[in-house]
Amino acid sequence: MIKLLNIYKKYNNNIVLSNINFTFDCNKIYIIKGPSGCGKTTLLNILSGIDNDYDGCYYFNSVNVMENLNYLKKSVGYVFQNSLLISNLTVIDNLLLISTNIDKINYYSELFKVKNILHKYPNQISGGERQRISIIRSLLVDSKLIICDEPTSSLDRKTAKIIVKELSRLKSKKRIIIISTHDDIFDDIADSVIYLDYGRVSNVKNNETCNNNNEIVYNGKKIIDNFKDIDKKYVKKRIKKNTRTKIIISSMMLFMLIFFGIKDNFKLEVLKMMSEEYPINTFHIYEYRDEYDFIDSVDNLKVYNNYFYSNDEIDYYSLPDREDSIFKNKDFLYAGKFPLKDNEILISYTYAQEINDDVDALIDKFIIIDEDRYVISGIISNDLRNINLINDSNHYYHLNSSSKAVFMLENEIKKKVDIYDTDFLLVSYDNLYNDNNVLKKIKEKNINLYWESVVDNYQYTIDLIFNIVVIVIICSSVIAFLFINNEILFKLEFRKKEIGYLQIFNVSKNRIKNILIKEYLNVIIKSIITSIIIFMILSSSILLIFNINIIPNVFKIIGLLIFILIYIYLLVTLPINKMLKKDIITLIR
Repeated sequence: MIKLLNIYKKYNNNIVLSNINFTFDCNKIYIIKGPSGCGKTTLLNILSGIDNDYDGCYYFNSVNVMENLNYLKKSVGYVFQNSLLISNLTVIDNLLLISTNIDKINYYSELFKVKNILHKYPNQISGGERQRISIIRSLLVDSKLIICDEPTSSLDRKTAKIIVKELSRLKSKKRIIIISTHDDIFDDIADSVIYLDYGRVSNVKNNETCNNNNEIVYNGKKIIDNFKDIDKKYVKKRIKKNTRTKIIISSMMLFMLIFFGIKDNFKLEVLKMMSEEYPINTFHIYEYRDEYDFIDSVDNLKVYNNYFYSNDEIDYYSLPDREDSIFKNKDFLYAGKFPLKDNEILISYTYAQEINDDVDALIDKFIIIDEDRYVISGIISNDLRNINLINDSNHYYHLNSSSKAVFMLENEIKKKVDIYDTDFLLVSYDNLYNDNNVLKKIKEKNINLYWESVVDNYQYTIDLIFNIVVIVIICSSVIAFLFINNEILFKLEFRKKEIGYLQIFNVSKNRIKNILIKEYLNVIIKSIITSIIIFMILSSSILLIFNINIIPNVFKIIGLLIFILIYIYLLVTLPINKMLKKDIITLIR
């Protein structure tokens, strides 16, 4: 039973309902009539719990609705002028959104003769069929109150009579049916016709001859609704419309992964490429210093003495092994190659000119040094930039464009008399930049790594660009957040009636929120996964073909993903929460 006491509703200083007092009994059909704007829809909205902004008291089965609105909403079925079926879902999926009790759906579908259209889409069925589906939908919630707002106004007379007949069959001892209409087509089935005159009940006409021989109540088994599958299908149907979003997000994620990968691996990859041309694994230490005792504990480490002596204005230097010498790079040799045998030497270009004007003719020629015979295997370039790099990378070389110098292997120079040891030792460690423990100890002792410092100059530029890009990304993200937030709100505005009507059809706010969040996050997460897969294929191909690693640190990838997911979650949930905070009456207007 429904009891209304002094229901008063005012809107924009206009009185819509004025002191409505009425009692609605179960097992009866009530028709509400009156001119447009007399308050019929407003009264229905209050009776259904859509509108709770009014004065007065509303009791539903002796429960004060204002104090327990959910109790009412769980008991109301609504049939609208338009069927309000979701267009991209089949008829049965529209019903499964409300209840997953398939036995109950089949029961009512057979009863209302619509079982053959369940797998069609709303645009494939007639207006009368859509209204019958609306009636079934209202029954799926075990409605004790069925509200019908102009249910036949969009139908032809013949179809309208069918709907009238179907509604008349719903009368039950457990149910109240209230129909708003302008038409007289329902008068024969009504127990009472209520006439509204601009907010007041002007007349009530009772029909004593009306009966209820066609009572319809589902008495089948009850099940606990599990909407997981149908919600997933609903989300999937909406996702198909977001292809552009997928492309944008995938592209952005791919760009960031590549950018972070280049930044993280730049130094090691450049050093790896330089290792083909330069002795990047070498560094210098002071001889006989106690603080370098950690070197004794490192396996596979080579130490070269910087043997040096002068004779007849000619400087004699020792050479390390080819892989540890800057002269392995042919760019530093005017002609010839690095010495591989003990009796082979390198000489400076100035010294070569002193020996023979035809410098090129000296390659593989013999020269006598301290009564020993040596083969000139190569001549050092006289380019000033090369000479400066030779000196900078090797502390014990002191060349200039006019230097007369000879370079011989360490085994040979040790045989000479009056040898001078410089203060520096040349050290080489093959795994230098991949062994973090050794690298850490070297840096703790403030040992200069010349080749790393060369790369650091480039790394500084990369880091500067990276920081600028990060600042741009952050600023862009903030701006994008505001714009996309508004864009999502704008899109939700087009769906606000759908959101409102879903609530009327007993779909909870929490479930609608989860559906909408999944709808957006599903697109985004799939886009992120797609971009990661593309990135892994791309980075693996680059590593395989060019031996260049662009995969970022795994913790940075995780951090980036967490940041993006939090950003996107807030981006999606804020406008959705804002939309769901609106009253149903605001959403469906």
